[in-house]
Amino acid sequence: SLLPLVALVDVITANIISSVLLDLLPSMHAALASGGRAIVSGILSSERETMLAAAASHWRVVDEDSEDIWWSGTLTPR
Repeated sequence: SLLPLVALVDVITANIISSVLLDLLPSMHAALASGGRAIVSGILSSERETMLAAAASHWRVVDEDSEDIWWSGTLTPR
């Protein structure tokens, strides 16, 4: 766990490289309240498929965007 939480959170934002983000996904999932969302960015577009594959079993992508070489996505827990 990253930090002891007083309560579950509704939104998490993470603008960090995918290698770090992949390790954080389980902690982020555990920290979100029901109906919460995680907004991830700072991911190279070329790493999009890797990120989606890693997230597929526990997350649903509800929105995504790309700009130049960067990809971002909004995820909700399954």
